Formats: sequence, C-alpha cells, structure tokens
Amino acid sequence: MTNEEQGARAGVERLTDREFAAGIFLIVLGWLTFWAAADLPFTSSQGLGSGTLPKCLAIMIILLGVGQCVAAWSAGGARLARWNLRDIALILGSAVFFALTIRGYQIFGISIPALGLVVSGPITMIICGLAARDLRFSQLVVFSLAMTVVCTILFRFLLGLPIPVAPWALGY
Repeated sequence: MTNEEQGARAGVERLTDREFAAGIFLIVLGWLTFWAAADLPFTSSQGLGSGTLPKCLAIMIILLGVGQCVAAWSAGGARLARWNLRDIALILGSAVFFALTIRGYQIFGISIPALGLVVSGPITMIICGLAARDLRFSQLVVFSLAMTVVCTILFRFLLGLPIPVAPWALGY
C-alpha cells in the first residue's frame, strides 16, 4: 500500500472515530436549534429578545462541535461501535410511551388514557432501563419508584407545574 493510499485510509478512519461523530452530532444539534429559533427576535425594543438565549447557545454548541471535530481529526481515537437497534428502540419507545400516556392521547381513533406521572414515570424508566445490560430488574424498579416520588414532589408541588400526577385517582 502506498503512502497516499495509507493517508486516504487514515482520513476515512478518522471520519468514523467516536469523537469526530460526537462533534458532527453537536454541529447538527446546534444548527437545528438555530433553525428552530430563527423566527424569534434576537433583540426587541426592551432589550434582549426571546431568541437571544437559544441562538447564542446554538452558536456555542456549533463551535464546540467544530472544536471536537478538529481535535478528533488531529488525534484520532476509538472507532464507532455497532449500534444495537434493540437498545435504541427501547429508549425511543419509552419516550413515546411517556408522551402518549402522561396526559392521554388519541391517535388513529384509539384513545389512550391519561395515566399521570405516578404510572407513566416508573413504566417509562423501566422500559428505558432495559437497554442497560448491567442492571438487575429489582434495582431498576426501586430506582424508577424513587425517581417518580422525587419528580412528583419537585415538579408538581415545589415548582407547581401542571403535570398530571394521577388523574384516574386524584383528579389531577
């Protein structure tokens, strides 16, 4: 293999480094954030507008992503591992489950009841936690119940957010 071919191969291998992929992800995330905040004004007649914070954060995320890509390109690193589709499905599925059941939803003529935080929270964490192979199920259940209590106290009672706790039992 010639030096030119080795250099080209090293460049392709660097594109699949974990650190480089993380930098690309940050750049895309920052760009999407900036795009989503495009209609928000950067400044207003009273001073800073509602778009100031998201746009500044988006720019910082993009710059961090570029820095991550440059550092990964110059240093090289570990290659990307194969993605486990089961784990991805469990994590995304848990988020969809929570979104559909926290307040209830109707989709394709099917009515999904509002379960509230008391039921949706632990089930969501258990579904998501099944993606971790080093946890025992009993640990996962205890953690999800404890986090549900903490989230209920924090969001509903301390912050006063209108999150349904148990609409089927308490009415809120």
